Amino acid sequence: MTYYHQLDPFLIHFYGNFGIRWYSMAYILAVLFAYFAGQYLIKKNRIQIPSNKLMDIVVFGAIGAVVGGRLGYCLFYSPDLFLSFDSSFPFWGILKVHQGGMSSHGGIIGLLFSLIFYSYRYKMSFFSLMDLGAFAGAFGIFFGRIANFINGELYGRIAEGSAWLTVRFPSEVLLWASQADIYKKQLISLKEITPKLDTMLLKIPSPEVWMDWVNKAVIAPDSVYSSYVSYACQLILQSAYKSPIKEMLEPLLSLRYPSQLYQAIFGGLFPLILMSLFWIKSRKAGFISLVFIISYLSFRIFTEFYREPDYYIGFQLFDLTRGQWLSILFYSIVCIYAYFFYKKKPEKE
Repeated sequence: MTYYHQLDPFLIHFYGNFGIRWYSMAYILAVLFAYFAGQYLIKKNRIQIPSNKLMDIVVFGAIGAVVGGRLGYCLFYSPDLFLSFDSSFPFWGILKVHQGGMSSHGGIIGLLFSLIFYSYRYKMSFFSLMDLGAFAGAFGIFFGRIANFINGELYGRIAEGSAWLTVRFPSEVLLWASQADIYKKQLISLKEITPKLDTMLLKIPSPEVWMDWVNKAVIAPDSVYSSYVSYACQLILQSAYKSPIKEMLEPLLSLRYPSQLYQAIFGGLFPLILMSLFWIKSRKAGFISLVFIISYLSFRIFTEFYREPDYYIGFQLFDLTRGQWLSILFYSIVCIYAYFFYKKKPEKE
């Protein structure tokens, strides 16, 4: 089954780039689901947290996850954003969340430190807070990856062999434009589409002109022709759901794995199911969060084999992605956490 991606990233679109996006709703839903799950767990005496502090804890943890997620992206994937400043709002590259987005590994670190601080400040059981944070994190990953799919971002690698579902992502044309030397053939295949992009800022009169632009962009990536090619691909993406461009573009796009859905299921839903199964019986505080972090990192390493790596990073040592190496590195955090978990005396749940 093949699907041509044409989902609107806006839940409610007002005008221009202003509106309520699905990505924002993902965070809101994660907070709400974490809150109601916390209420249930407190009622069942699975976590020792005062019910009147629950919302404060969830919101505080969510803020830590968002801040950590953004800083983690900048640190792990795009350090140049720390030194990126300009005269337009919000002025600093770190605050421009539309440039790159978030890192789930950074979000885990942010959540961890926010709960450490909350535990110390309000004299609460850190491991009980972590168990609650594990549910919040799993909900956040599940809804966040669904939002990634709706946005058509972080898509999968080109499908090889049989797959239960493949997707054609129009946003792939932006990848072509960013690496014209690698995707020259794909860019040239747009020659019948680009002359239809008649705007005040860009006019491509013929396929021959487009091919000339592509060739010059390949030779000189920093030239004005590279900017022309990039802008034209952005216009194609904006019109990718309208006829006749949709009908012309669809057969040119690669069949890709819906890796966002894989990571939503294996990185969010499966850990939730595992935690729920382990919590049928009372467990030592901290055990559930250990189940979450181990299952998430393991599934993340697995699902990364289906995800297209960031074009400006590519594959790294042993043909693994940055996300896989971060997950492997994070196992050291698991070891430290497990050491303190098994060292402490059991708490009655």
